[in-house]
Amino acid sequence: MNTHSWGKHAAVLGILILGFSTTLAAQTASTDPWRRVPAAPTSCFANDDFLERLSKTSTEIEADIARQTKLNAEIRERFDNMDMMEKAQRMQAFLMKNPQEAAKVMQGMSASGTSANADLTAAGADGPRLDQEKARHVTNFNAAVDKVVKPLQTRQAEMIKTRTKMVGEAGYAFVSAADQAQYLALVQQENAEYEKACAPFWGPTGAFPSWMASYKTNVTNKIIAAQEANDGVIVVQMAIMDTPSGGYRSTATLEGIRNYLNEVRNVYSLRRSRATGQSGELMLTK
Repeated sequence: MNTHSWGKHAAVLGILILGFSTTLAAQTASTDPWRRVPAAPTSCFANDDFLERLSKTSTEIEADIARQTKLNAEIRERFDNMDMMEKAQRMQAFLMKNPQEAAKVMQGMSASGTSANADLTAAGADGPRLDQEKARHVTNFNAAVDKVVKPLQTRQAEMIKTRTKMVGEAGYAFVSAADQAQYLALVQQENAEYEKACAPFWGPTGAFPSWMASYKTNVTNKIIAAQEANDGVIVVQMAIMDTPSGGYRSTATLEGIRNYLNEVRNVYSLRRSRATGQSGELMLTK
């Protein structure tokens, strides 16, 4: 088989993606890595274990990417070391067994490439727009919270300064029960005002959960789809060459989830912890 013939077969090979789409989809559905992403909380307060669970999932995803990348490299090395004639014979045998399948796939490859390019173009346009939108949400959130929280924190600081005295190494302690009760009331008021101010941003339909959903749809999913389309050629090639069958996988989804989790972490790190008071455990002078 001459170089020109091999090139023609390689071109056909490159468009045999759709013939394997059903099998690959079934494999993906049973092990959908998106199911591992922790459900985002709708609480205003950061006093939960969400970021810890997010970090654990990110670590697991990174490990999966590393394992699959290593396996892909090993399979690709075996393929690259395969004799060119053997490659041609295996591909020819596949084409002879699946002529109708090959013809159908040839018709669909152009549309697949166009769709991948469209996804990347759309993600490239939506990314900067969503970055600007997030920046506005962050500014508005901090401004709304500071407006109601800072005056209360100032009053608490003033009480610590004027209504307490130093007690050994234990720190500051209130002189009277009334002052302590007033201080605790200010702390509780701070939490209540913070929760009211942040609800439009962190509630179930708040600005940040809505933004994350839009980011996943318009950026993450489109980048994954485009990358999987690009990776699909080599995935099918490895399957046809049986080196080994089914072992080579695209890491596009895992990488997309990893990047998405980083974005989620950045956003949810904006939440503030529940106020407990500047002096820690508030004491009353005996």
